[in-house]
Amino acid sequence: MGVSWVSIFHESALQEALGIPSDIVPIAYLCIGYVSHFDDKPALETAGWLPRLPIEELVFQDQWGNAAGEGNRELIAKLRAIEAATGISDFPN
Repeated sequence: MGVSWVSIFHESALQEALGIPSDIVPIAYLCIGYVSHFDDKPALETAGWLPRLPIEELVFQDQWGNAAGEGNRELIAKLRAIEAATGISDFPN
């Protein structure tokens, strides 16, 4: 199974297609389904949109920018263990 976050769309067309009320503002939608393969890198990274950031720069505890907490170290260790067990490398080194 794979998932893709889609955030580039025409808001009114998406609202009409999915029956989303006009007072609800969608920011993205997720596509979930079976895939034939996983690329080595996400498509936007391959296209040069943004480089991958170390996960330590993206996971914070209690407030934005507070990456020093023990909870973060534990979460990052668990994410790395999932990565090692599955062989799926979504987290940059």
